[in-house]
Amino acid sequence: MYLLTTLLCVSYLYLLDRRFDKFAFLLVITPIAFLYFQVPALQNDVGTDYMSYVEMYRYGYNIEFYYNKKEWVFYSILKIATAFSLGEQSIFVLVSLVYTFFWVYLICLLKNAGYRVWLIVLLYFTVTGIYQNQLNGLRQYMAIAILPCVFVLLYQRKYFVATILTAIATLCHASFILVYPFLFVFLFRPTPKKIAFLFIFGFATSAFFIPKLLPVIVNMLFGNYAGYFDSELSASANLLSVLTKLYYFPLFIWAFVKYCKSYREEANNKNYKMLMYFFMVLAVTYWLFIVNMYFGFFGRVSQYFMIFYIFPIYYLVDKLIKEKRTYLTIVIFAYLLLPYILKVTLFATAEYEYQTILGLL
Repeated sequence: MYLLTTLLCVSYLYLLDRRFDKFAFLLVITPIAFLYFQVPALQNDVGTDYMSYVEMYRYGYNIEFYYNKKEWVFYSILKIATAFSLGEQSIFVLVSLVYTFFWVYLICLLKNAGYRVWLIVLLYFTVTGIYQNQLNGLRQYMAIAILPCVFVLLYQRKYFVATILTAIATLCHASFILVYPFLFVFLFRPTPKKIAFLFIFGFATSAFFIPKLLPVIVNMLFGNYAGYFDSELSASANLLSVLTKLYYFPLFIWAFVKYCKSYREEANNKNYKMLMYFFMVLAVTYWLFIVNMYFGFFGRVSQYFMIFYIFPIYYLVDKLIKEKRTYLTIVIFAYLLLPYILKVTLFATAEYEYQTILGLL
């Protein structure tokens, strides 16, 4: 189902790779918006947390807990579902509406800014893993769905809307405050030297400082999660899952090299400039997967920044397309698609092993 969704969404957007009026574009992407929506909405026992959400509906477990944590968006969803007796599946339907709204909003923002949205969506599905993981971590992934919209709006200096969305994201999941420091990235003009420095700094911080400071930070800011350090969740992440994060490293370096070579002539290119702001965020956060080797649960924190994997790769592929380097472009697509296809088919596990309540797929 994931592979079919990816194929249809990307193909459809590729065929629509032309100028549209804003309202017209919103209308024409409605079919893929529905396609995107129905996978999380109609899931059945996917991942590890599915039944816990079902039990919240059936028995009222932990509903007030989310109110006290100020995660009011998910609390409201639970209250609506139970107050109107909408059924346990309604939790996933309502959450999927949130996912879909902000996914479509991001596509519209980027389309209006002149990006190849079919390429953005292809990288979103194949590189980030967000689409699959959001079926399990409902609260956090509503915040993650909002995150790229906030960054695009900040770049476009639409501060009021960005502030509203930041508040909503924080009310989806309290851990969104970890993203706050990165919202100030636009105060610093991206340059090759800054990106290189942040890449080295990010490695040193993730390898040596965060593992030691993390227990202190969690106790100070997220006391509710302090128990994770004494639970099975503190066990090291699977080494293979950690090493897979290095898979995209060659593409990031290749993108950085191309950026360095063309920096002077593209310094004022608005589209590439925004991508490089996001590249700065990736540079300092890329190595966070190292922390997973000490505390497995930190993987959910690092998921906030997986979206930034997209932008350097987009820059690289977009440059190759414009340079008419067809062979290299095909090689990169194969490099991206092969592990994704294997992950959602032959080696599908956990969230990647999709089941639907329709019992048809």
